[in-house]
Amino acid sequence: MTAKLLNARDMDFLLYEMLDAVALTERERYTDHNRETFDAALTTARQVAEKYFANHNRKGDENEPAFDGKTVTLIPEIKAACDAVIETGLTRAGRDFEQGGMQLPHLLGQACFAWIQAANVSSSVYAFLAQSAATVIEKFGNDEQRQRFFEPMLAGRFFGTMCLTEPHAGSSLGDIRATAELQGDGSYRLRANKIFISAGEHDLAPNIVHLVLAKVRNENGVEPGVKGISLFIVPKFLVNDDGSLGARNDVHLAGLFHKMGYRSSISTAMNFGENEGATAYLLGQAGQGLAYMFHMMNEARI
Repeated sequence: MTAKLLNARDMDFLLYEMLDAVALTERERYTDHNRETFDAALTTARQVAEKYFANHNRKGDENEPAFDGKTVTLIPEIKAACDAVIETGLTRAGRDFEQGGMQLPHLLGQACFAWIQAANVSSSVYAFLAQSAATVIEKFGNDEQRQRFFEPMLAGRFFGTMCLTEPHAGSSLGDIRATAELQGDGSYRLRANKIFISAGEHDLAPNIVHLVLAKVRNENGVEPGVKGISLFIVPKFLVNDDGSLGARNDVHLAGLFHKMGYRSSISTAMNFGENEGATAYLLGQAGQGLAYMFHMMNEARI
């Protein structure tokens, strides 16, 4: 019988005969694993892929995301798929046991993800992109940012994006016009127009945490070129000290882009700071925005 998604025998050959994945269990981090636990994770990924992702591949193409000026509408199967991949722990496959992860080798985590992408690459973007954004906050954020944003993202309660491109700049990030001004409380007011933002607006989670490239504006203006680019955390909803959601931030969907393919994955134009300016938080050190963002981009691309 022809395999509809991936050939399981080919996967086994690549993992166990060609790449010798079991040899990784000799390393201290993976001593709790063996061929059986690897296979169990792969079986879970295959089941989730077949049941929750493959079932709406065509439907997603025929019913792409819509925006009526106020609300974005996605087919309900996308949320069911995102919930399933989060609840089974597949988004945290390589995370520590203490973080609720499976502590799998990266090789096995990618193999699990291969089943999901083979089933529906468009709908896979939402939950897994959020985990890539979470990793950047974990690596470069301070303790408060990790508690306020990373932990809910890791648990799948918040989703995330990366916001790079602007209408006039394309891939020339040194020419971005997004700016952020320091406020008395240590936060920033950010103003930007960003395009081609995957998963920029939806109702799959109560909050979306945007990672936005912008230049810090001071009394001397902004530093030209890429050296002045910093990275900011800009949530759709502000997060209170107790973890509850606060006021809606000055973040707005300007419109959707329509694609020839990859159509279940919403692509957006986002406006930050149409009014008083979006509340933003500097991530890490000023001027290191590209280095931080490429940490996320590399993970997402892989």
